[in-house]
Amino acid sequence: MKKLLVLLFSLLSLTSWAAENRAEEIVGQLSKKFLAMKSYGAEFEITVGDQLSAGDYVVSNGSYYMHLGTAEAYGDDKIRYEVDNDRREVVIVDVMPDSHVVLENPVRAFDYIDEEYRPELVSESDSEIVLKLYPVDEPNTAQWMVVTLTLDKTLTPRSLIYDSEGDDKIYVRLLRITEGDKGFKTYDAKNYKGYEMIDFR
Repeated sequence: MKKLLVLLFSLLSLTSWAAENRAEEIVGQLSKKFLAMKSYGAEFEITVGDQLSAGDYVVSNGSYYMHLGTAEAYGDDKIRYEVDNDRREVVIVDVMPDSHVVLENPVRAFDYIDEEYRPELVSESDSEIVLKLYPVDEPNTAQWMVVTLTLDKTLTPRSLIYDSEGDDKIYVRLLRITEGDKGFKTYDAKNYKGYEMIDFR
């Protein structure tokens, strides 16, 4: 009986080790895929609570342009311009370079090769792969958030779920991802004449 238990424990340990290695392999391949593209665009739907919104973004050489409803956002490696066209105002903030949340910093939305997250393989089939990404920081830190990422077999992301304690889950469904910078633009103050400028830097 003791030998059987030892054997079972060894098998479970090997299975866990293989799944961990596979998760790290997938995350590495995903990150390399997006880094190699340099520029890409995505169309998406986002659900928070009972609110559904549609949008799109383009990432190009470390900068991005995002459109969500009537709002826009422009960002590079330093500054983010958040445009509210209903209120006719532009909010200027520092970029959050460490964020992987697609709405905050789409440049790093699929870049998990650093040591900030620990990947776990939830399932893998002929049609899709599901990963959970756990922050290595303690759960009581302000930015602690678990990410569930679903990919197809070509490692194209299909959905994201952001889950942080005390907040509604954020569901992002990726409708289309295409390589190239079509639709990309940078912030130009001349396009927002008469808008109130609010600078939080």
